[in-house]
Amino acid sequence: GVQTCALPISPEVVTGGVASWTFAVTHAGGPTVTQPFTVTDVVPAGLTTPEAVPGAGWDCGAVTITVTCTYTPGSGGLSAGETTTGVVVRGTAALVPPVGSTSPLDNTACVADSYNENDATPQVSSDGNDCATARITVQPQADLSITKSGPASARVDGTIDYSLTVANAGPSATATANFTDTLPSGLTSVSVDRKSTRLNSSHSSVSRMPS
Repeated sequence: GVQTCALPISPEVVTGGVASWTFAVTHAGGPTVTQPFTVTDVVPAGLTTPEAVPGAGWDCGAVTITVTCTYTPGSGGLSAGETTTGVVVRGTAALVPPVGSTSPLDNTACVADSYNENDATPQVSSDGNDCATARITVQPQADLSITKSGPASARVDGTIDYSLTVANAGPSATATANFTDTLPSGLTSVSVDRKSTRLNSSHSSVSRMPS
């Protein structure tokens, strides 16, 4: 019989990055395989713009939600213990886990295995060896930025208002963030008016700094 092997090219990817797997088929034992066989790979939900990049001997059809690839053995067939070239299945990781958590992308490939090459309709066998699953973990990604504004001049003993705006361009939301504001010398009685602590969009805070 033949068995699939699926491996992630990288075990982790950030949201918006390219997730890639490689699957190949190994002849686990028995007569030399001389007839073509097909691998079906159901693209996991959360993967967009999927595509298949076949190695030598493989022919892959159009990719929708399923990748279907057929391998044609060479003139000598696929002997016991031999492994085919690989097929790379890849796409954009569209899952958006919040900061502090992750989301899995599980990809399963199954080979239609016929132990009798005269079988016109080979099927995935019931022993479970003809499917392989590989997981890529989608890591969150938050893009934080900060801007600061204030008056160009101030009166002695007057009050200066500095406005600090923290924005998150995402794609992941984050509930916490830290920043450091180095204050100019000559300021006393510093106070902070926090307008918001949510960081999944732009918000402002105001610092009152009498001098």
